[in-house]
Amino acid sequence: MKRFILITLVLSMLAAVTGCAVEDKIKEQLDKIFPEEERQTSEEKELIEKPNIINMGVYDFDTFNPLTTKSRSVAEAMQLVYEPLFTVDGEMRAQAVLASDFNVSADGKTININLKQNVTWHDGTQFTAKDVAYTIKVILAGETEYTQSLSNLADYTMTDDYSIQLVLKNSVPRFEATLTFPIVQYQTDMKADESYIPNGTGPFYYASKARVDELRFEAYENYYGGRANIDTLYIHKLPSSAEYLTMLEASEIDFASSETVDLSTYMPKANLEIYNFPSNKMVFLGYNLENEMLVGANTRNGISELIDKEDIVETAIFSRGTAVNIPVNPSSYLYYIEETDFSSDKLTADDFLGNDGWGPNADGQYVREVDGVEQVMSFEILVNADDADLTSTAQTISEHLNNFNIQTVVSEVSSDEFESRIAAKDYDMFVDRIDTGNNGDLSAIVSSEGNPMGYNNPAVDAICAQLGMTRDEEEEKALTKQYCSLILNDMPFLPLYFEKGTVLSTTNVISGVDPTESFLYKNSSQWSVRE
Repeated sequence: MKRFILITLVLSMLAAVTGCAVEDKIKEQLDKIFPEEERQTSEEKELIEKPNIINMGVYDFDTFNPLTTKSRSVAEAMQLVYEPLFTVDGEMRAQAVLASDFNVSADGKTININLKQNVTWHDGTQFTAKDVAYTIKVILAGETEYTQSLSNLADYTMTDDYSIQLVLKNSVPRFEATLTFPIVQYQTDMKADESYIPNGTGPFYYASKARVDELRFEAYENYYGGRANIDTLYIHKLPSSAEYLTMLEASEIDFASSETVDLSTYMPKANLEIYNFPSNKMVFLGYNLENEMLVGANTRNGISELIDKEDIVETAIFSRGTAVNIPVNPSSYLYYIEETDFSSDKLTADDFLGNDGWGPNADGQYVREVDGVEQVMSFEILVNADDADLTSTAQTISEHLNNFNIQTVVSEVSSDEFESRIAAKDYDMFVDRIDTGNNGDLSAIVSSEGNPMGYNNPAVDAICAQLGMTRDEEEEKALTKQYCSLILNDMPFLPLYFEKGTVLSTTNVISGVDPTESFLYKNSSQWSVRE
């Protein structure tokens, strides 16, 4: 460019001296030396060459195989390349992706799934049920990070080239909503390493290695959902999470999530857009139902009324959660409580506690007499010391109870000790989280078989089974109310809040970002970047 400007200046000066005829000759020579497109202004050139691209970063890189990678950042990036059978929308309804439709047997244990027939892999081959069956096979073999998602699967069968049948061990609510793992091509190498070449059905396909640690993906022209608005995706392999964060702040990568950036310690900068959504992770206070002071449901309900959930969300986790009074994701179409008051209520608490014989002594402590022996209410709250949000939550609960003269201490222990003491019922209360999944499954903490609180209610088990047999929304809502009513009456645990998930993006991306728990980067073909 500098050489071009210098030559132009010299020739212009000569033209001024020698006249128009020579000027025409000079222009003729310029056309030979510099074609017209190379003589555009810098503004024109920048406008024409404005890249229609997005950049993503990955760290802890192991492989681009979406089933076997242990790197969360890699798994997220591969959502632009691979797709699942289903995802869920903002109200937790299952939405077909590679599936076209499905039906469920009357007992809820057989699910027949029909597949889209206009889908091709990036290598041009047709997507069929054989690919789905192969993916399920490798998951069940324990070779992937998704084994738990299919733990309830008893059998599977290809019924034709575009249909597959799944048989469950037990009926569970909306099992199809859990089928959000990426589908890989038949006979994909599961011993994947750094050299693995991604080959999916999504809107972007692997094009080439741009640099040593940079891969280029292009919009797939034959994508069944329509060609992506974005032309090119670059994925940068980064040495550490610190470098990942640095590049995000410098707008050199366009996306990150609360799974790849610790938002308990990091404050997003002004150049980042923040997209929050309720995750499926519910934080709760568990009660030991074998503890003699906690054996009564009235006692557990009374203690629960003394806990201020609003304060926990605002001060313990800095508003990175949504308080709830029922164990249902607050964004779900099944969430039915409109109440927004989550503060403590001592009058109601005293009524519950009085029903179990508790009352204040001269010092304001809750006491009662059992078989001639006075009991003074005091508890230990167990929590995993490795989890900052849970320990802060436990400490805040302890402060609340101490404010009402219930002596409470928090024991922060290692994860191994936490698990062993819970299993041995060696605790009074504990703070933990459960991933309720896309189908809102609470069986791990309410099923009569093996829940950590020692809870047993056959009526709850029966309603859970009924929920697995229906896909009628009104019936689901009615059953959910019964289900929650039974649980809250028994109060084996107190639901506190659902953690928020977050996607961060640079201001380069201006539309189309709509994350959900199961598919952070869904609809990526509809994204637009700033011009």
